[in-house]
Amino acid sequence: IRLISPSFGITPYSVFNVTIETSIPAECRYVPSSVTVPPDVSEFKFLKQFKDVGYLHFSEQLSLPFGSNESFKFHAYCEFPKVGVVVRSFEIFLDPDPLEIVSAFAEPSVIAEPFFPGTNIFATTLKVQTSKPGFCKYSPSSSSFSQMTGLFPGFDFVPKISNAVGVNVSQVGSYKYFVSCKGLNDLY
Repeated sequence: IRLISPSFGITPYSVFNVTIETSIPAECRYVPSSVTVPPDVSEFKFLKQFKDVGYLHFSEQLSLPFGSNESFKFHAYCEFPKVGVVVRSFEIFLDPDPLEIVSAFAEPSVIAEPFFPGTNIFATTLKVQTSKPGFCKYSPSSSSFSQMTGLFPGFDFVPKISNAVGVNVSQVGSYKYFVSCKGLNDLY
């Protein structure tokens, strides 16, 4: 049982949906609760039912009080053929604020020599510092996050505060790169 949404268990909205995924077909139910210990599996048939589409299971309109610093406990129960009921608990947090880029620069900012002698390959490193963990992209042509194709290492897998990526160019000149980052709450 894997939490798909909200990704990383962090939602920017006080009213949100939860999506889980199972690796094989299963009937799944849930308990949204502030109770840290989930109910016994014998109560499976009395729990709230997910809306199922294949291996994906959806619950809608769950809520956290706006401004809450407390986590939301979400207990998923899935009954698998020949296995029985499996319980997986998740903590979901509210974070309504986008991350901020604290600094962004190229190092070195002036490239005086080719990366390899006798070639037209010039290299620099784009560095980005953010206010909280997240994922960054870059592009030489677009400032739109969704259209950026350059990814900093670990994008969508390893959230970072400090990001760095090597960039190569083939001619001496002035270059401009756009950088944008999203937080674990998917805001950018």
